[in-house]
Amino acid sequence: MVRLRCGVFALAVISVATLSVAVAQATLSSHLRAATITVQNGSLPPPAGRAHVYRYTTGAAVAKVKRALKANHIAARHPTSSAGCAGGLSVSLKLVGRTTRRLSAYECGGHNYGAIAGNVTGFLSAVGISTP
Repeated sequence: MVRLRCGVFALAVISVATLSVAVAQATLSSHLRAATITVQNGSLPPPAGRAHVYRYTTGAAVAKVKRALKANHIAARHPTSSAGCAGGLSVSLKLVGRTTRRLSAYECGGHNYGAIAGNVTGFLSAVGISTP
């Protein structure tokens, strides 16, 4: 009986976590009118180390960003520290809908740090951005 209750509790916790990510994803992509994505590899010298800015303003481009946000489970999260990782890639999202959301992440050593949850490198690839 105790094992069954623990299993049901664990399932409930997972369900709530999944639901909160789904709500966060919907919040980011709902009413999206434009997006700006900035990617920078500060460990490289210019020109590759400069910030690369991509703007998505047409209906087709915004639809592509929406699909990529959903497919890669991109959502806001509480920021996490990079724990001394150096040489990574900085990613900033500006999502304009009813309100403007700004999120940033730091991809380093195969890990995602910062305030963006989900598959950030997969998202970048889906919108046609190759990392510098």
